Amino acid sequence: MATINKNITNLSPEQLQQFFANTPSLPAPNGTISNFIDPPSRALMQISVTSPLFGIMLLFALNRLYVKLYLVRKVTWDDSTLLLGTISAIAYYAASVRGAKYGRFGIHEWDSSFLQLSRMDCLIPSYIVTVLGPLTFFFLKMTFFLLYLQIFDRLKCIKAASWVGLAATAISYSILSIWVFNYATPRPGESWLGKVTSSQEQTQKIVVPQAIIGLIIDLYILILPMIGVQRLQMSTKKKNGVRLIFLSGLMACVCSACSIYYRDRLIHTTYGLWEISPVIITTSYEMFIGIICACMPSAALAVRHERSVFYRFTKSVSGSSNNSNSHSAFKYTAQTVTHSKSHVHIMTNNDSDPEALVATDRKNGQYYNLEVLRGDEQWMDRRNGINTVVEGGGDGKMEEHGGIRMQREFDIDVQQMV
Repeated sequence: MATINKNITNLSPEQLQQFFANTPSLPAPNGTISNFIDPPSRALMQISVTSPLFGIMLLFALNRLYVKLYLVRKVTWDDSTLLLGTISAIAYYAASVRGAKYGRFGIHEWDSSFLQLSRMDCLIPSYIVTVLGPLTFFFLKMTFFLLYLQIFDRLKCIKAASWVGLAATAISYSILSIWVFNYATPRPGESWLGKVTSSQEQTQKIVVPQAIIGLIIDLYILILPMIGVQRLQMSTKKKNGVRLIFLSGLMACVCSACSIYYRDRLIHTTYGLWEISPVIITTSYEMFIGIICACMPSAALAVRHERSVFYRFTKSVSGSSNNSNSHSAFKYTAQTVTHSKSHVHIMTNNDSDPEALVATDRKNGQYYNLEVLRGDEQWMDRRNGINTVVEGGGDGKMEEHGGIRMQREFDIDVQQMV
């Protein structure tokens, strides 16, 4: 902050408040006039950039709760750490928005008076953002290693590597969290303004090492499942699908690398409030993407699980699409044309044929008589402007059990053209 070269000991409280309200925390550069009312700010950019991804993150987190509590009905250790990490990330986002909207985040120091910087709307968000950063990453990175211990339980080498990563994360981020909390939290009798001002030098010493440690662990988290998936007994298609889920963590690694760059700029500048916005953006993105990646397996399960609302919705949409493209069972005239060794039946929208309404698939609403598809029969449906060819083959056998007629051992080929 700027040095006050004026004797203020004899000023009255009202004069003292007026003095701090009109004195910038740093001298303005040459040719620049301090603007305490409506200064240039990065606050809107910070909120606009982080809010959409924050909303997406919440959807993924809520979906994971839905899957775990309703569909799977089983909670594991990684669910607890992810829940704590998500709550911490929400608090981090709320504090950063509060500091940008009502504090002085993203504003130059010469456009911020001593009085404005001493308000709780600036001091408390700054404290929360400082303290919650390492604590949030502690929970999020622990979540991935706990998840790997479940997925790769039978792969001893991957399991051992997960335990190593778990221990390294716990030790490093515990030290970082305790260090930051110790220097940022005011002791009894200390003021928030004095503590935040005096602790900046100590906390800034570890902002870059913290980001470097985070990037190393992120790369470890990214590479470990790639090796583990290769050793799983599953098809190549499924392996590639699992790899794509874990590769989404590559975005978190990019954000972590960008965070190192902006944190380095932060500690080498005197305009910390202006440079704090890019740091908050990259840190928030790293948090939100990490939560989304941890929720990816639950998102995949929600789409496939038969009791899921997403599964039922997609099936209803696909069913409606099939019904719109298929033909309802209504009147037609059948003509049989002999062609080579097969019979071709041409259907049009005229008279009805009761034999055509023997149901084979009541869900999709497209019915054909299985009995006429035995041998080399071919049906051509030209109704509603859509040509559908249904061709049977093989020596089909009709069987009846309990009054239900079934046909076995036949081949059907369906082709549809608009």
